[in-house]
This record gives sequence, C-alpha cells and structure tokens, in this order.
Amino acid sequence: MKKTARILGLALALTAALSAPVSAATLLTGDGFSNRANADYWQTDRYEPEGFDYANGKLYLSVGREGATSNRPADMQGNYYALQGRRMAVNKTPGAVWTAAAKIKIDESWVEGNPGRRRAEFRVDVYGGNSDVMPGMAVVTNGSGSLAVQYANPAIKSGWSTTSRYYDTKDQEYLSLELEEGWHTLLVKANDGLVYYYLDNLQIASVEFSESALTPAWLALNAQNYGTDYEVCFDSCYLYNGGYSVYKASQESRERAEDRKAERYQQKRDNWRERHTVYKFDGSDREYTREEAKQAGLDPDHAVSSRLDREMPDSYWNY
Repeated sequence: MKKTARILGLALALTAALSAPVSAATLLTGDGFSNRANADYWQTDRYEPEGFDYANGKLYLSVGREGATSNRPADMQGNYYALQGRRMAVNKTPGAVWTAAAKIKIDESWVEGNPGRRRAEFRVDVYGGNSDVMPGMAVVTNGSGSLAVQYANPAIKSGWSTTSRYYDTKDQEYLSLELEEGWHTLLVKANDGLVYYYLDNLQIASVEFSESALTPAWLALNAQNYGTDYEVCFDSCYLYNGGYSVYKASQESRERAEDRKAERYQQKRDNWRERHTVYKFDGSDREYTREEAKQAGLDPDHAVSSRLDREMPDSYWNY
C-alpha cells in the first residue's frame, strides 16, 4: 500500500510540470527530471550505469569502461548486462489503451567524426509477459555517425527491428527517415496487444504482441555499453492512460524539411560538377581538372572553355 501511494504521489507531483498537449489521455506516472529527489524512484535495470544525473531539468545517463564486460562480475559478463540504466515502477493502467513517451537529445557527439557505436533505449516492461521482448524503442549509431531507429518486435529472432524509414499514413507509403541532430520523442502507443511506434510525429512501425492486453509495470531508460565512454541526455519520461494525440507535422515544418533536402541535393550536385569539370586555357590543348589548374597556377574562372567529363547520374536528382 505504501508503494502504491508513493507512486501515485509522484504522478500527482509531476502533473503540473507536464507541458505537452494531450488528448483523451491522463497522466499516470513519469519524471520531468527537474526534481533530483525523484531519482529515488528509479531502480537499477540489469546493471547500474556509471552516471544517472539530474541537471538543468534533464537526465544525463552515462556508461563506459567501468561497466564494460571485463570489469563486470563473472556472472554479469553476458550481453544482457551490457544494457545499463534504471527503471521506474508505474501506476497500473485501468484500460488496455495507453501511451508512453520519452525525449532523447541527439547532439554532434553522435554524428561527427567517428563516435563509435551507441544505443539509447526507452522501454516499457509489462506485467505477465510471455516473452523477454517488451515494447520499446532505441536510437542507434553504427560507429560512423549513421543514425537509425530500432523498435521491439517479438516476430523476429533478435527481438528488435532496425529502420531508417517511416510510414506516411496519409499517402500510405514508406518514406526515408531523416534523423537529424536535436531533441526527438520516442513514443510507444498500445491498444490491447497491438503496439504502434512513433519517432516524433512519424509512425515508424506497428507490431503485434502475443498478449491480448499489455499492462505497463515499469518505464526504463538505458544505454548499451560497448566498452567506450559516452552520455545520453533524456527528458520528459511519462506514461498516460489512453491515447496520446500524435500530431502530424505542420505544412510549414514539412516545407522546411523539403527545403533542407533540396539544399543538400543541390550541394551534392555542385560538388559533383566541381569534381568532373575540366578546363582549357589559352595557348594549350590540355584539359585540366580544377585542382590540376590550381596546382599549375591557372585560374579556372579565366579558362577559355570547360565541359563535364561525364554525365551526372540520375541518383543526384532522384530524391
């Protein structure tokens, strides 16, 4: 009884801090990470991370060499314990429809240079599940800075699917997912045994679990330990009873995204032209690339003629 009252008290205390728009949903439990005393509600999930720190209204979860395979106890050296973080017990949802969400920040340390492998996971553990696979989402990078999203999927052997696309519910087709730096919302929406996954306002996938009704027991935040030091910034981790409104991108934001895509492809075409343009100069029949001309002390802007040495591939236009 004490534990239930404690969790309910936390939910009530955090209600005032919630700023996200909600429709047909009621906040049950969660943490906005503005009150460090709330850290007491989080318990070790699998293996304790090196850091679980509240600062400036955010959570900073860090993993590294201290919790690497060789430094863990002999009975905890399996890959199961490489996932390190904490989880919070939640109030039981009165119905079969619920929504859970958490924010994650992807900064330049994830994409610039050679950041190494990283994986940040948000998961909802449910009561009485017949499988080790629980509803959840993760952002991953393969070490080169290429980003993708993973989602828990009991239909495949590994339990997690990886995607770099989303489903456009309006046009009913899959489109390429542009995962950029900044804050992103990982959202898990359940209706009986069917789970929908969203990144921000984009539907990534929908999967079916064997249980006819999934009832949340814990919210978990983790990072995968690959033996290197890195930090993940989380915010606004909440569970709602009912369906949280997932708003489609406004026309303005869609247009901005299209403009950014057009700019990237224009730059790509400009770079290709620069690499494949050859120049002729007065008094010589030789053709120079831009780099060769500069090395010879010639100015490409004063060439008597120029041409492309090959046709630009269609892939530079088909976006």
